[in-house]
Amino acid sequence: MPKAGISDEAEFRDAALVAFTDAVNLHRYVAIIEAGNAPEVVASINEARAGRTATAIRQVLLEALIGKAIRAWLPVRKASDRHLRAMVEYIENTGAEALSSTPRPADLEAAIVRFRAAEGAADLDLVSHMRHKQIAHLAQMDPGRRPPTFNAVFAVALTTAGILEQIAHGAGVTTLTVESQMGEHRADAARFWS
Repeated sequence: MPKAGISDEAEFRDAALVAFTDAVNLHRYVAIIEAGNAPEVVASINEARAGRTATAIRQVLLEALIGKAIRAWLPVRKASDRHLRAMVEYIENTGAEALSSTPRPADLEAAIVRFRAAEGAADLDLVSHMRHKQIAHLAQMDPGRRPPTFNAVFAVALTTAGILEQIAHGAGVTTLTVESQMGEHRADAARFWS
C-alpha cells in the first residue's frame, strides 16, 4: 500500500502551486460575501425583492468557503492527498532545509509554526464541526454546539489562506502575493452585486 500524502519534491511543488490558487480563491469567496453584505447592496436587493436568491447565492458561497478552508486541515489518508496538512507533514518529515529546490526554507518553517498554532483554535474546531455535520453529512450540530459566526468562518479561511500562501512562497512556486491579485476580484464582486 502506498504511503499517504506527498512523497517527493516534485509533488510538493505541484501542491504548493495549487495552494496559492486556493489561497486566492479563499480571499475571493470572502470578498464576494462581504460585497454582498454592503448596506447599499442589501437595500437594493430588498427593494428588488430578490432576497431569497441573494440568500441562496451567499449560502452556496459560504459552503464553498467552508469546504475549501476545512479540507486543508483534514487528515492525510491517501497517496494522492495534496492538501495543506499533506504539505505540512511532508515538510516536517523532510525538513525545510533538506528540500533542494526550496529557495525560502524559513517561509516553510514559519508556515508550519502558523499551522500548528492554528490547529487547536476554537474557531477552527467550530467551523470544522459545522462542515462535518451540516455540510458534508447533513447531520445536526452536537448538543451545546452553536454554528460559527461569519467572523469565525472568515478568520479560519483567511488564516488557512495565509499559510497556503506562505508555503507557495517558501516552495518558490510564486513570488506574487494574494493581496496583489485581489484588486480586480474585489471590483468584480462589487460589480456583481450592483
